[in-house]
Amino acid sequence: MMRLIASKSIDLALSAWANGSTSIDLRGACASRRQCGFTLIEMLIALVVLSLTGLVVATAVGNVAAQTWSVERRTVAHWVAENQLARIQLSRLNNPSPVTSGRQSETVILGGRRWRVRQSLTSTSHPTLYRVEIAVHELVGGEEVGPLSRSVSFIGRR
Repeated sequence: MMRLIASKSIDLALSAWANGSTSIDLRGACASRRQCGFTLIEMLIALVVLSLTGLVVATAVGNVAAQTWSVERRTVAHWVAENQLARIQLSRLNNPSPVTSGRQSETVILGGRRWRVRQSLTSTSHPTLYRVEIAVHELVGGEEVGPLSRSVSFIGRR
């Protein structure tokens, strides 16, 4: 069917060229108006469908990017907490004095960001164990965001 329409269009174009005409009337090439092409309404509907599809895809990509950034930020915060716990454990190896309970806060830099680390050392019912709680906040423009990571561990008195 399509070959027939194309064949008629070519025949009309050749005959118009042979007669020296500069315009070609293709109205006779189509068996019905529906076969000649898309209407303006059909084109607008197709454009709306494509636009909505693009919008949905762009929104989904934005959500994935935001989730990836959030996971990355929480992962680095967890590394900061783990590093702080390792520092406490290593300090116990070189320091023979007993552990003292209390709270401490410091700022560290990891992954090109500033982090506020708050640690709390408390005694437990066991005479040789201390509970260490570490909370990590990201510092953004001087303001604390979080806590993005919390870690609880136990260390020995000596």
